Amino acid sequence: MIRATLRPLRAELIGVTGLVVLWLLAAGAVVGRLLAFQIPAGCFDPGSSDPACITRAVDLARYQEFAGNWLTAVAIVAAYVPALAGFILGIATVAKELDQRTAVLAWSIGASRRTWLLQRTVPLAAFLVVLGIAAAQMISMLVRFSGSTSRLEGDFGAIPYLDFGPAALAVSAFGLTVLVGAMLGRILPSLLAGGAFVVFATLLVAQGNERLTAGESIVVESTMQIPGRQIDALLRTPDGRIIGWDAAFPDFADPNTGQLANGVVEMTRVVPIEIYPQVAARYALFHVFLGLAALTIAFAVVERRSP
Repeated sequence: MIRATLRPLRAELIGVTGLVVLWLLAAGAVVGRLLAFQIPAGCFDPGSSDPACITRAVDLARYQEFAGNWLTAVAIVAAYVPALAGFILGIATVAKELDQRTAVLAWSIGASRRTWLLQRTVPLAAFLVVLGIAAAQMISMLVRFSGSTSRLEGDFGAIPYLDFGPAALAVSAFGLTVLVGAMLGRILPSLLAGGAFVVFATLLVAQGNERLTAGESIVVESTMQIPGRQIDALLRTPDGRIIGWDAAFPDFADPNTGQLANGVVEMTRVVPIEIYPQVAARYALFHVFLGLAALTIAFAVVERRSP
């Protein structure tokens, strides 16, 4: 039944499969090139004193330069492949059927329009979730070849690339494009409008989550090394007020030298690393909620519109 339901989407499914295969080939080529350097694992430690590492210093620099350019690009593409797949499949789910007038026959012989749409969206959404989770795992694997001791885990800027981030973005893109396609019923207008909606929704979720995260930050003295994300540099005046550097001159700092007055302490606004799981979960929930809400509205549109 699933094969029969998705048969009209075989061109898009083949295209998405080809896109994934191309990315896998590119990732394999980059990893193969890095493995060809044959750099010992211990040489990536900056404090290593192994003589073998000293003789490979030039190769290590070339390795890190290549990884910084190509490995980063491959990882970024991996995060957005599921979203692009959701965009393509979402447009084809309803808009293609309406544009080619095949929805008339499907709706006339089917049990109901909701069942028709449900049989299409559930397998595709499940496929996108699996693809997104696999992409996140691939990104984590690629980081191991970066040649850096740092990792993405715990980096607030890496939330869209890890765990459920790529899958959530794919669900959001899929739901929005299904809704746009159901409303417009034409492929080209749906492509343009769907792309605009997906970009706007992505920016909206990112900015909203950023503002909520900033509201959960704490202000500490700059000498305190609290792990997390630094947001802003501030000052504490002798009377206990927290001000920005732009308000420090000329009362609390020398305009010429920048030297602080006596009693003024440098402060830092930081988001503690302890709330990273909460911020990552909120980002994913925003996208999933947006995608599911759009799909719910799409069901109502399909139920009431004319073929």
